[in-house]
Amino acid sequence: MFHKNKFFLHQQTRPRTHPALTRLFLFILTALLLLFTVLDAAAWWLRFGPMAHPAPDWLAETSAVLRALRTGGCVGLVLLGASARHSDRDFGLLVAAFAFILIGDFFIIVQQRLLLGIAAFGLVQGLLIVRHGRGLRNYWRSAMAAQRRALARLVGGIYLGSGLLLLTLMRPLAATGLLGAVAGYALLLSTALWTAWATRWTGTLPPRNARLAAWGLTLFVACDVTIGLGAAFPGTALGVGALVTTGLFYTPALVLLALSGRAD
Repeated sequence: MFHKNKFFLHQQTRPRTHPALTRLFLFILTALLLLFTVLDAAAWWLRFGPMAHPAPDWLAETSAVLRALRTGGCVGLVLLGASARHSDRDFGLLVAAFAFILIGDFFIIVQQRLLLGIAAFGLVQGLLIVRHGRGLRNYWRSAMAAQRRALARLVGGIYLGSGLLLLTLMRPLAATGLLGAVAGYALLLSTALWTAWATRWTGTLPPRNARLAAWGLTLFVACDVTIGLGAAFPGTALGVGALVTTGLFYTPALVLLALSGRAD
């Protein structure tokens, strides 16, 4: 009898993960990704291909709607995991981050105001730094010398790579007046990336959640590189082509981050 009651309590307290709804969300997000990527690629081909013909406005307008729906769907995926959240504080930080992601995408996709979008995403990265960096101080104090060196190599490597990439794009970004904003954002993004990977050591998140957060931020960086190329070379085949690939990194980045808040 005791074992039956124990099993019953376990069943009652186990997080509700809504697997069927989660699969439905993932299917819809994948379909949206494919649709707007095809539309963006078609617009690029019409503009820069052999015909060199202006793309019709409906391609860009439809793509913008689909990308906005994609972001809204990722916010829904976060909220769907509310009953299976890892912790209240972690879930609150994740929801706040996705709220600013929604705002940032509104500025970039709908209003095409890149500076305001960069500001919103800077707040996103700040929230993710707080989320992933909570256990760093205690880890550093208790870590052995080899563990500290590994963390230092991770941090140094990410900042070095970010600096080299920024140096490569310095002139074209300066010509567009975006260098200062992009440099500030790159610093926040780099910090968010290494703090996400550090969760695999600090225990701030469970191992599965830490992997999802780390790879989510890695894809986020790849996405922002494509946006940086688009900002540095606006209106060119390279710049516009880079933006065509943005969703291929951004969508899975949002999905992985959304799922990283679940305890399942």
